[in-house]
Amino acid sequence: MDQEKVIQALTAFGDLAKDGIKALEDQCFITFDEMNKLRMHVLLRDTGREIICEQRGGDPASWIYDVFLSFRGEETRATFTSHLYTSLANAGIYVFRDDDEIRRGDRISVSLLQAIRASRISVVVLSRHYANSRWCLQELENIMECRRAISQVVVPVFYGVDPSDVRNQTGLFG
Repeated sequence: MDQEKVIQALTAFGDLAKDGIKALEDQCFITFDEMNKLRMHVLLRDTGREIICEQRGGDPASWIYDVFLSFRGEETRATFTSHLYTSLANAGIYVFRDDDEIRRGDRISVSLLQAIRASRISVVVLSRHYANSRWCLQELENIMECRRAISQVVVPVFYGVDPSDVRNQTGLFG
């Protein structure tokens, strides 16, 4: 958010918004970028998310993220997915995107599974080699389980692949 919007939102809780923001900035918990947008330290963000999860007791109606992005990193991270993430974030949509490179053979992390479950919508970017990744397939399995169990919305995006190849597991998906 823009710094002024943050101050306006927090002013509803009292006149100490500017002082509180200054204190958080002095302690390096938040910063403001060149566009005057608030950036939160990862530890503060994660602590806030944990508190929200605990308070809501895992209620599927109370999402932490609007969108979870599932994609094959080496194939789309620097191109399509990066642009999609930026566009959604600029529209005020809170998006989870795993920014860590995943080593071959790693198991899907608990925090990633929690992010999937804490998202209202999952956008699955099906690219040419998406199905070659065990990690991507584990994500997809969990996303589809959330679709069945908590009615999570799943939006497939076919990036450089034909939907019929995905459906029939032919071509690159065969």
